[in-house]
Amino acid sequence: MPWLWSCTLAYLISYLALPNIMAILLFFVGVWYLSLFSQTFFQHRYAAHGSFTISRFWERFFFLFSYITQGSSYMSPRAYAIMHRMHHAYTDTEQDPHSPNFSSNIFAMMWRTRMIYLGIDRKRVPVEKRFTKNLPKWDRLDRWGNSPLSRALWVVAYVTFFGVCYQLLVVPAASHRHYHGGLPRGRGQLVRT
Repeated sequence: MPWLWSCTLAYLISYLALPNIMAILLFFVGVWYLSLFSQTFFQHRYAAHGSFTISRFWERFFFLFSYITQGSSYMSPRAYAIMHRMHHAYTDTEQDPHSPNFSSNIFAMMWRTRMIYLGIDRKRVPVEKRFTKNLPKWDRLDRWGNSPLSRALWVVAYVTFFGVCYQLLVVPAASHRHYHGGLPRGRGQLVRT
């Protein structure tokens, strides 16, 4: 009875896995939007453009918020602001930190941008004084957020999270038979578990 398998599969997907899939998707979408918010609000509008002022408490809050929402992709707000200011000052010239006009392909451009970012973040690249005014600063968090250990721990957290997601999707489906006492086994036979 192939229809019985179809019904069982539809049941598993709709009642057991679908709520978990939706929760996982909502989590990813939520984190993605929070990451966009922290980058736009704190790093871009506040750090790079100085569009508004906030107290030291809120600055520290948004430093942590950026670190948590960006995870292994964390960028120092100070280094980001300097790079963005350089981008506005040198748009599409060779001094623009991420102009596609001076790279052979997108990967070369991203690598060049990364190297400039690391140089600024580690203070190995001289930066004009005009780009360093009124920057948010939390050296300890920036060092930690850009450290290999921090990035490795985020990878462990991601792998753990994906493992839990896998369990949420597969275990209910695999254990379905124990809840209902049997599974269909072709030709109308029902196997007791």
